[in-house]
Amino acid sequence: MGDTGALSALTLVSSSASVLGGICLLVTHYKIKALHYGLRNILCFLTISDILTSSGYIVGATNSMIESSGGKYSDVVCKAQSFLTTFSNLASFSWTSMIAVHLYLLVVTPMDWDKKKSLKVVYHIIGWLIPAYITVLMLNNLGRNDDKTTGPWCWIRTSSPPQTMQTVAMLISGKLWEILTYTLSFVLFVQLKMKTYTEKKNDRPYRWHEMVANLSSFRPEDARLCYIWLPLYLLRVWGTVRFFVAISYPGHLSDSHNLLLLYLQCVGDSSHALVNFILFCVFDKEIRIKYGKACMRWVCARKADAGESLEVQLTVSVRYQSIEPLSNLMQSKNT
Repeated sequence: MGDTGALSALTLVSSSASVLGGICLLVTHYKIKALHYGLRNILCFLTISDILTSSGYIVGATNSMIESSGGKYSDVVCKAQSFLTTFSNLASFSWTSMIAVHLYLLVVTPMDWDKKKSLKVVYHIIGWLIPAYITVLMLNNLGRNDDKTTGPWCWIRTSSPPQTMQTVAMLISGKLWEILTYTLSFVLFVQLKMKTYTEKKNDRPYRWHEMVANLSSFRPEDARLCYIWLPLYLLRVWGTVRFFVAISYPGHLSDSHNLLLLYLQCVGDSSHALVNFILFCVFDKEIRIKYGKACMRWVCARKADAGESLEVQLTVSVRYQSIEPLSNLMQSKNT
């Protein structure tokens, strides 16, 4: 495809911004002790998986860019990148689903689920071990996709149009779990909204902080996490459309429409960590206040350092000026 260089460059930019946003989210979590509880911990695990995904896309886009510049394409790098991003995407879908499940449990049941160590073990098995197991099973199917259902990175090795077993491999290694994540998260979201409606209908004002006032592991701002599926859907819908068109109606999508969807997919698939940082850190009032205080402390520290430096310079200058006349006097006596 003639636009490979531009697609690779776009992927590099969006993926790099996403890695930076993800790191900022993790640093924010580490620095603010009030965020060290269940839902936010799960959000951090989701962010780690998204950082891995964006890092893998950086590798894939770089490999593709080298080829478009006349260099040699590395199949080894392609397969390694495909292994990493297949695992990280599956982990991302798993942790997104678990945020929805954990939020539902916190709101609907009168228990502090953060204290259930067995639940944490189950989460980590679902979030890391199962994706790793599926990725290892798909190892022989990983390879170059030639932008048929992805951007300028590798996933499942396919022909044109994809054969039945290739389609099954793509479903097992990502698309099926992606669709299940959308469905589960949306169903739980509707359940929570129906509960909201029921409480209001019974003249009992429904407020997140009132329902979980007895929980130390919940902030009113966490209600925003019930929409965790929405940015995932909006960012990845372009690739999902291309996938179903490729397996159901190969060749029916015009080149211009396919290229438009491909550009949107390059940005969307690699931007999840950045969007989560914006939604759950930048748009969080309490965290913004802490950001502002940190910036003020940094500015004051810089001014203090600058003031100390100026004071030292003035002291040295005064001392030099007081010593200079004495040296001149000594020289005049010697003459």
